[in-house]
Amino acid sequence: MSANSRILYIHHGGCLGGAVCSLAYLIEGLDRQRYEPVVACIYPSPEVLTSYRQAGAEAFFVAGIREFGHTTGGWYPLYSPLGLWNLIIRLFSFYPSVIRTEKMVRDLKPSVVHLNSLVLAPSAIGAKKAGVPIVWHIRESVVDGHFGVRKWLLGRLVEWCADEVIFISSDNRLRLVGDRKVGTLIPCFVDFRRFDHTLDGTAVRDELGLSREAKVVLFLGGRGVIKGVFPLLEALPEVKKQVPDMHCIIAGGQYVASGRLTSRIARRVLPLVGWGTVAQRVDKLMDREAMHDYVHMLPWREDVERLIAASDVLVFPSTEPHFSRPVVEAGAMAKPVVASRIGGVEELVEENETGILVEPGDARELAQALTKTLCSQDASAMMGQLALQRARKSHDAATAVRITSRIYDDLIHGHNGDRE
Repeated sequence: MSANSRILYIHHGGCLGGAVCSLAYLIEGLDRQRYEPVVACIYPSPEVLTSYRQAGAEAFFVAGIREFGHTTGGWYPLYSPLGLWNLIIRLFSFYPSVIRTEKMVRDLKPSVVHLNSLVLAPSAIGAKKAGVPIVWHIRESVVDGHFGVRKWLLGRLVEWCADEVIFISSDNRLRLVGDRKVGTLIPCFVDFRRFDHTLDGTAVRDELGLSREAKVVLFLGGRGVIKGVFPLLEALPEVKKQVPDMHCIIAGGQYVASGRLTSRIARRVLPLVGWGTVAQRVDKLMDREAMHDYVHMLPWREDVERLIAASDVLVFPSTEPHFSRPVVEAGAMAKPVVASRIGGVEELVEENETGILVEPGDARELAQALTKTLCSQDASAMMGQLALQRARKSHDAATAVRITSRIYDDLIHGHNGDRE
């Protein structure tokens, strides 16, 4: 292979999250004597751009490209005025996004285009028109929608456009293409140099005023509805009754009101009809249950590993199929987890071995599982050790980089090799 084959990554998100972390880890692991990573971001997020630059890639914002969401992370339902409006906007911007992507790809002349999300359908078509090999990374579960038409079209589009598809879970593949033998399964991996199970969490406890004896539950889902913030908040008062020294850290939960017109209108109108925005409903629930003394809402944190080190258990009560990077990271740091028995998550947790699984949305069962984990110190420690062994076996960064690099090599050379 010629030196420095350019890999053009197209990233979809405007904020930090698991997709950014995963791609940054991959970029860090690439052999710079063989590959030149370049990241095009469709949103001008300074934090996201900085993350990719720190990983060693050239990163820039490209205007005029939009995503088309149809996953558990967001889609455009016809029964919702806002959803219908977003669908219309996305449909109008679809073809211009195709053309803009095609022009960008032709200008940069990469050896491979790597799409970092299922929602980048317009960019997939644009890269296809430019005639460059495509790796499409599917990190989300597709939703059924109203009639299944958009889901069917998206699945066929993936098979038509992509020269190789990477799925991070079997559930993601099953929901998109059924039982057809499509793509390569590469679970999200973790940097064990950063997520070191010997790391001391005392500094974080001191920062939050928590004693060494306090029992700490960690939730890394912010105020995300599909990540299960409401079942968690409903469960915590019962856990507090059973475990008086329990505290919960919610990273990314500190709310900063958006200045967008639609957000301002929603904050004013929705409470009038007895509902409220997600942030308002979270605050109302915390006020009603007097949870502010033991639920610590933090801003987005870069030091996730220190938060995990300071915790006794990680909770991931997802209400929709969802692969969970925090579950993998907790395992790397020998921490037990309590998570939903749901697509994606089930593949990460060996029930009653590395954690406890509960029914999605069942606050009572969630409270019982958290209480059991916090009160059973020896059993929880054993779960953590088994989770560490599993993480080392299934989520090693070097293995994932090697398989992905071999995919690039096969596409550049035009042949298929054994990637397992």
